[in-house]
Amino acid sequence: MGYQQGNGSVYPVNPDDSKKYLRDMELYGGKANVLMDELRRWFVGLWHGESLAFMVGGITVFISIGFFYAANHVPYNSESDIANKDSR
Repeated sequence: MGYQQGNGSVYPVNPDDSKKYLRDMELYGGKANVLMDELRRWFVGLWHGESLAFMVGGITVFISIGFFYAANHVPYNSESDIANKDSR
């Protein structure tokens, strides 16, 4: 955490948001490093607030569709049940 002075006040500043940080990231790892950092921040942001609710809802719908698909494609072996009834 860093601090920046302006208008007679001192404000806390996250060093990850500075141009120097982005320049250093690009210098050491290239544009891919900067893009991966942005992707990481986006992904971490999904797990807060309203977007968390949409993620939980989406994951729930996806899992329920998977269970529905699996349940409807279970092989049904009706011939063995009929053969056992005839043999009694």
